[in-house]
Amino acid sequence: MSNGQAATVEISPFAVPNGRLGMWLFIASEIMLFATLFTSYIIYRIASPEWPRGWEVLNVRLGTINTYILIASSVPMVLAFSKTLTRDRKWFARFLGLTILLGCVFLVIKSFEYSAKFAHGISPATSIFYALYFTITGLHA
Repeated sequence: MSNGQAATVEISPFAVPNGRLGMWLFIASEIMLFATLFTSYIIYRIASPEWPRGWEVLNVRLGTINTYILIASSVPMVLAFSKTLTRDRKWFARFLGLTILLGCVFLVIKSFEYSAKFAHGISPATSIFYALYFTITGLHA
């Protein structure tokens, strides 16, 4: 490049922006983590002669509500992201605020579930079932 010409850099058509690569790596790690936890649950459930029935020891109503909240919170998050593309700060803030609000509702419900378990002397140390229950639900929090 001694003749004064600027160097050109070729970008591969297979190049992935750092932010996108980071997000894909994060999603992949979450999939691996939860797959391991669910696999552990299945293996221990099959191997254990005294595995509790979830509907008998857990609050199904609160768990169902929290499941809907988790799923519903992804909708305003996607909408908030779409508003970043159009640079609409007002609606971005509203959708992100709704996502945060739903996350707080999830945490409040989870605190009721956990405090009821702790009040009955149940903790992750109680059994493998409860260790997996607290780990899986706690990671969602």
